[in-house]
Amino acid sequence: AIQQDITVVAGGPDTVIDLADAMEIMDINKNVTSSNTYSQTQIVVITETLNLRTGTTTTILGQLQVNDGVVLTVESGATLVIDSETAKMIVDGVIEVEEGAKVLVRDADDVTVSGEIVSNGTIDINSTVTVKNGGSIVIEDADESSIVVLQGLTVENGGALTVMGQATVADITNKGTVTLDRAVLAGDVKISQAADGAVVDIRSFTAAADGYDLTVTDAGLVFKA
Repeated sequence: AIQQDITVVAGGPDTVIDLADAMEIMDINKNVTSSNTYSQTQIVVITETLNLRTGTTTTILGQLQVNDGVVLTVESGATLVIDSETAKMIVDGVIEVEEGAKVLVRDADDVTVSGEIVSNGTIDINSTVTVKNGGSIVIEDADESSIVVLQGLTVENGGALTVMGQATVADITNKGTVTLDRAVLAGDVKISQAADGAVVDIRSFTAAADGYDLTVTDAGLVFKA
């Protein structure tokens, strides 16, 4: 780990300092009952099914990894924060976000979902998001259910995005399946079909305000509603 009173001097404007060899793995295998902050040199691995308890804030500046077969529940009143330009969020298992809970990716290198995120709460991501083959993001229709993705969301072949709550996602690149079912658009949404067999299933949606448009493009074909 990098300790206090150490000065790192770069060799020039193009110098890259790689902290990978200094990363410390932190296995979390029980319920989190107090607020904690993990540094940029720590990889937080969720190895057992557990809860972030109500009233706690867990801040990760390094990397969060939710292992396959594991369920991480963010309870109502709890907050999970990812906040560093080099941070990563890797979801191979399941993250369940209860109504009244928050997942805030304030800054990150990327968010990758090979497992599942199911949310009745608030998801706010200032990063790119990729839903991999077999992965899914489901935004339920709870009163406070919403998703914000500010830097683009890609659904790969075999991946799925289902929105039944409020969505602020300007750019979706779709190679898999995107479903809007009672979705509430809180801004313009553009879905770009990027592969043969990509599916957009528009069951119903409304706009949170006048002037918000849904646009679906597929090469020369453009659908606008």
